Amino acid sequence: MTKTTFTFDEARHSMQMICINALHVDAMAEQEDKQSQYIEAIQLLEQLFKTKPLLMASLYIEPANEELHIQWYGESTCVGDHSAIFNLEDYADDEWVLDLLSCHLHYSRNSAQSLNQRFRLHLPEGEFTVQALECQEQCVGLLVYQSVPEDELHIQYYDALFNTLRLLFFNKQQKNLVENKLQTYKQVMNLMPQRVFWKNKKSVYQGANMAFARDASMSDPEHLIGVTDHDIFPSEAELYRSDDARTMQTRIHMINSDEPQTHANGKTIWLRTSKRPIINQDEQVIGVVGTYDDITELKVVQQELQEAKDNLELRVKERTQELSDSNERLEKVLVDLSQAQAHLVDKEKMAALGGLVAGISHEINTPVGIAVTGSSHLNHVVNQLQTEQQSGKLTRAKFENLCSELNEGCDIILQNLNRASQLIANFKMIAVDQSHDEKRSLLVREYVEQILSTLQPKLRARDITISINIDTSLSAEIYPGAFAQIITNLTENALLHAFENQDGQINIQIESADQQMQFIFSDTGTGIDDSALKQIFDPFFTTKRSSGGSGLGLNIVYNLVTQRLGGKIECESYKGKGTEFKMQFPI
Repeated sequence: MTKTTFTFDEARHSMQMICINALHVDAMAEQEDKQSQYIEAIQLLEQLFKTKPLLMASLYIEPANEELHIQWYGESTCVGDHSAIFNLEDYADDEWVLDLLSCHLHYSRNSAQSLNQRFRLHLPEGEFTVQALECQEQCVGLLVYQSVPEDELHIQYYDALFNTLRLLFFNKQQKNLVENKLQTYKQVMNLMPQRVFWKNKKSVYQGANMAFARDASMSDPEHLIGVTDHDIFPSEAELYRSDDARTMQTRIHMINSDEPQTHANGKTIWLRTSKRPIINQDEQVIGVVGTYDDITELKVVQQELQEAKDNLELRVKERTQELSDSNERLEKVLVDLSQAQAHLVDKEKMAALGGLVAGISHEINTPVGIAVTGSSHLNHVVNQLQTEQQSGKLTRAKFENLCSELNEGCDIILQNLNRASQLIANFKMIAVDQSHDEKRSLLVREYVEQILSTLQPKLRARDITISINIDTSLSAEIYPGAFAQIITNLTENALLHAFENQDGQINIQIESADQQMQFIFSDTGTGIDDSALKQIFDPFFTTKRSSGGSGLGLNIVYNLVTQRLGGKIECESYKGKGTEFKMQFPI
């Protein structure tokens, strides 16, 4: 240290008193301007140590950005930047600095070059002593001065000075920390789109964020301190103040209350406000804090939605009534159509039955006519026999000839009458099946042949042959009337559409597997166009209406297969090659 005209004890006592008096340490907590006190102390210390370079620094670590803030005090010629900021990462490998900041190193000697590089200083060449100032296990400051022999022995004489500096630097550090936090909170609040404000017990504003200040037509939130709602929102002042009073009196939070707010320019917006009481550590209510969002656009959208909803409900009601009226008319039309369709189906069935009767009549005429002719011949032979016998001219040879003619005539009559009887029986059975259809077991091939026998006149007239591929032993329990109607309609459809003035063949193949009947009805006719193929099962669709087609034949087949027999049907056709119907239904 520099030599003085007084002893170390005197110097120690003098410096202690001067520093305490200059810094007003005892009154520091009551002083607002700590910075001026600090500068006053620095000036004093510079005077005390003006005979050699002396630097002091306050330290503050800013944790959010991991930065070391150093404020240097001393001769400007020795300091590059009085307020310096360092990135802590730059000292990650510097154990000396890390030990210094963590209070593991209290006293050290370093070269000027080392300190200049570490802290951006401009110390003259030589050796310098670094003294760490520690308070509450934190490094709050540094003393840097030119080293003298055995200076560590002299440091103890300056305890009062160091203690004062420790307290001063610690207070500065805490002030920086508080101010930094307050600044951070202020920045965060000002970045929030939500409005934030707080008032005292008399509903006088004590602070707010920038978003609220803009609503209050103020450029700075600080301008709100001391004003009331009567000053900034007079139209809603009583509403807001009554909310404040109720929240503070009941201590019940007000959550998401929709309220209006009229600005100075006359514009009114809508808020969604929440408030809660501010309660101190003594459980006393000292004010109220509130937040709100601008929900004006939401209110507009809600109003538009409500209007749209009301209009929609009205339109739905009107439309519902229209649909109800339309449904009633449609139901009546459907009933009429269903009745008409049922009538047409019955008519079609009767037409088919009439065709069956006509065919049977033609078939019966032949055997009955032969029987009538045979009976007439028998009557002639009997008359001849009686005449010969009465005249006595009946010889044995003539008698035998006449008896032979009688036997032959009887055989002819009997055969033809049996044929007629069989035809009538087939007709009766099929007619009954179609009019009173009940499920029963039958031999499939035999029944198919009986059905086709009633269609022989039409088939022979067109020179159409039928090939039947059905096992004679195949039996099935089905609805015979529906089955007969399917074969009859498919056959008559083929005669009307497939064979245009040409001969051809119809193939019927039936087999059973897994309790299912596989039924294929095909022809070698002209085939069906692709456009017509998509509509062949539609009711009243026909390409031969001028030739007597009703458009119900295949529709009846489709309904019988899918509904009556519980199966499915599909059709494949190739123009010029024929058509094939594939059916499957349970047996």
